[in-house]
Amino acid sequence: MEFTFLLAALVLWLVPVALVAFALLDAVRRPVENWDGAGQSQMMWVIIILSGALLPFVGPIMYLIVARPKLKAAA
Repeated sequence: MEFTFLLAALVLWLVPVALVAFALLDAVRRPVENWDGAGQSQMMWVIIILSGALLPFVGPIMYLIVARPKLKAAA
């Protein structure tokens, strides 16, 4: 029982942290030209992603669904 609880707590902590880290690294590593071409604000998306620390999944998932495809298309 204790092991199951520990494993569940680890997964529930690790998944949001990994998602925030992935989205943040992806956003920061994109060239400014891609952001301009996609009509998106890098600073705004970094702030939204970091808000994922307070509201897990919201900021990073919004970035992955809304901004990332536009950035890929602009590359």
